[in-house]
Amino acid sequence: RPLRRRNELNAKKEQQEDEEENNEEPPISLQDPFYVEEPQLLVFDLLAMLLTTQLLILTEIMLQPSFWGSGGFNQPVTLSSFSSMGYFVRRDCLLSICWVASAVYNRGYTYGAFVNDLESIKSSLQIFVDFSSLLIITKLILAGLGRMPVDGLEIFREAWFVILVLASFRFTYSRANRF
Repeated sequence: RPLRRRNELNAKKEQQEDEEENNEEPPISLQDPFYVEEPQLLVFDLLAMLLTTQLLILTEIMLQPSFWGSGGFNQPVTLSSFSSMGYFVRRDCLLSICWVASAVYNRGYTYGAFVNDLESIKSSLQIFVDFSSLLIITKLILAGLGRMPVDGLEIFREAWFVILVLASFRFTYSRANRF
């Protein structure tokens, strides 16, 4: 009888181990690639990208000689001041799509992406590298289709503003969520 009891216990133990194995999360490669663990970070990224696009447009306006010749910041704001709204929306959409696609690819919306300062910086830089590559490829494709000219200085300026603003926002987000 003790032998039979021992066999039953071993069978139960094996059954529990099998159940535990079945309850484990699938490996990262098998998880849904579009799953966002932290949707607030996604919203935060999109708002930061909107701010980045506004800063880029403001910089371009300030670099025009006509801006300073017309009185600089003292000139009146008229309806014609918003003539570049279509360009603003196109640029924001392109930058946002590239950033979100690279963040999803690099699992930038998981909790592990901002668990500490080092991971936050590392994650932001990984996302930025893929963002830059995706931005360049997309701009070249759009230029090939005749939709948008390619300007190397503009791409550099966009990348520079994006890494400054979004890395700062992500770092701030990771700090705020740990305390």
